[in-house]
Amino acid sequence: MTEDIIKELVLMLENDQEDLKRFRTGAFTLEQIRTKVKVRTARLKEILADAFPNIKNTGVQAYTAALVMVLHSGDHDFKILILEGKSQRYGTQFVMKKGNQKFYSRT
Repeated sequence: MTEDIIKELVLMLENDQEDLKRFRTGAFTLEQIRTKVKVRTARLKEILADAFPNIKNTGVQAYTAALVMVLHSGDHDFKILILEGKSQRYGTQFVMKKGNQKFYSRT
């Protein structure tokens, strides 16, 4: 991923967090927050079409931003592999096993 994309992901997360604050304080309606999330999710899908950022290649901030954006998207296309019994692509789903957090896997 390019440096510009990394910066864009970080900015997307900052905007997401600001929008959530506005929603929680009543400054945004539910429809306004949904519209913002929909726009960000569309852009996120474009960015992630080639690869999901990882800490080694993009740093913690870009990885965290992408992960949070996937979780906030509400878009099941990001999570559908688990529902189909396949391994997850983005590593967003976890379970607790013997007191340790593990990636969710159907296998």
